[in-house]
Amino acid sequence: MARSASAAAACARRALIVIDMAVEQMANISWRKHDIVTYQRSLLEQNNDTHFFDVIVDCRLWLHSGHESTLSWVYPEWGTTLGIPGSAGADIIPELKELLRPDIWIDQEEPFKLPEKRPFNAFVAKKHYSCFVDTQLKKLLTDAEVSEAYLVGINTDYCVFDTALDCQARGRLPTHVIESGVSTLSGQEAHIAAIDLTRRHLGFDSVVDKV
Repeated sequence: MARSASAAAACARRALIVIDMAVEQMANISWRKHDIVTYQRSLLEQNNDTHFFDVIVDCRLWLHSGHESTLSWVYPEWGTTLGIPGSAGADIIPELKELLRPDIWIDQEEPFKLPEKRPFNAFVAKKHYSCFVDTQLKKLLTDAEVSEAYLVGINTDYCVFDTALDCQARGRLPTHVIESGVSTLSGQEAHIAAIDLTRRHLGFDSVVDKV
């Protein structure tokens, strides 16, 4: 007998991918900055009780040198003054620091072991626009048997958009951008255009207002 939709939903394993919420990158955000931080805090605090997300991934720029990313060809500061491991600028913003304290740290190709507890937090070092390029994010989600992914962070028209495409294509996961949790340094018009483009590429349900 087929399982009901509610039973299937209850068995789903969901990941929340928090993109580029670093001190130095958030410094460039003006439009909806306070709103997305407040929403993300609420979402993470709520998950302590609901366990809606099994895996929460803090994925932000973390470059040991400019050679780790071809985007350093376009942005020379990548890997030289931006995304420097251990720097104050590359750290997570204070508002999310305790809520995203990692149970597992994944950088480069170093082997990792999943924590036994659920839910758990993971840090994945980001190298390009997409959180999936030259990282172990896909392996993490596969090993954790994640069946659905949700995205928050910045920038809607760059890293969030690219990660959403790769999450569905490379990760082969139903993917949802949570609009209340994303913004961009490019402002409202660019955000709206990116949300529309996400829906065109991944389907109308790929964008949700809130969770």
